[in-house]
Amino acid sequence: PFIFDYREKIQVNERPITQKDLCRGVELIQEACEKITAQGYPHPTSFDVEMTLAFWYFQERQCDLVLLETGTGSPEDDADVVQNIGIDTIRSISMDQAANVAKATAIRYGLERQRFNFDEYKNLEIGMAGKFQIEYAVLALETVKILMQEGYPVKEKAIRQGLAKAKWQGSFNVIGKKPFFIVDGACDEDSARRLAESIEVYFTNKRIIYIMGVLHDSEYEKMIALTHKYADQIITVTPPRKAGGLEAYDLAVEVAKVHPQVTAVDSPEEAVEISRLLAGKEDVILAFGSLSYLGKLIKLVKGSRYF
Repeated sequence: PFIFDYREKIQVNERPITQKDLCRGVELIQEACEKITAQGYPHPTSFDVEMTLAFWYFQERQCDLVLLETGTGSPEDDADVVQNIGIDTIRSISMDQAANVAKATAIRYGLERQRFNFDEYKNLEIGMAGKFQIEYAVLALETVKILMQEGYPVKEKAIRQGLAKAKWQGSFNVIGKKPFFIVDGACDEDSARRLAESIEVYFTNKRIIYIMGVLHDSEYEKMIALTHKYADQIITVTPPRKAGGLEAYDLAVEVAKVHPQVTAVDSPEEAVEISRLLAGKEDVILAFGSLSYLGKLIKLVKGSRYF
């Protein structure tokens, strides 16, 4: 998913696909789609088009390694078109993830820096907050081990630098201080549970103001059930309607069933302004839900003189 620009979906060496290459790739794929439909076959789905565009671009740029998010194999994603990727090995790593995380020791949680030990690596550091980021870092280290077994040498210095420099927008990011302003793309039951775990780690005895916006087909009832108890005040917003945003009022009605202090607002601008007025310097503002509105909210906060 992208936050600021569609081109974030396809990147090489941290640089999004250029507008020129995006247009060129789409034109080539459009020609192919016309040939397919002319032969009586159904038009490829948007997932098919995006996956093909990514493969074409990676080939154009002669990538040596590709990190590909494929989904979980549902009929609507394209996981099954990828061959020889070691799916069984990757699945094994995922299943053993809980055990792998147990190997991480001397964990020191923090909103700006987190440190831990793992196997022979001591005092590793990541610059991303969130209890779950330690788990993801361990998963990355296990993957690197497999790469090394497959003949890709990775020096310890590179491992340390990679972990320290890694960033992921919309994943429990601190975008403002005094009060802390955090954004997180928790948009389903599992990610809401992880968000709740992080709240318990970082914000014990802190007053928290939520900004919440979700899509109408998300698991928002379960999200509310998992997170409402940590909030002092909850502000609901409407994500872009073209993305399937649930109306702020409708979300507020659901929240009000379990939490009395809820306010529906008309825009992300209003949500930021009200949250600023409600929050003291020692409080926390936590915006979460659909990434479709978080990008705009991040720009608003970073452009404000109040955070």
